Amino acid sequence: MFARTQADTDAISAEREIKIIDGIKQSIGDAAAGRAVPHEQAMAELYAVIGEAEEK
Repeated sequence: MFARTQADTDAISAEREIKIIDGIKQSIGDAAAGRAVPHEQAMAELYAVIGEAEEK
């Protein structure tokens, strides 16, 4: 059976947090470059899809 040490757990947690931070940085870069959909537009599209599904 494989037993994790506290150091293993800490390393796994740190790797996960680094991936999260990298994703946030990528998203910020995408938004700054205009590669994002404004919240209002995204919600309007979402509600339209939900409305269509409810009509079926």
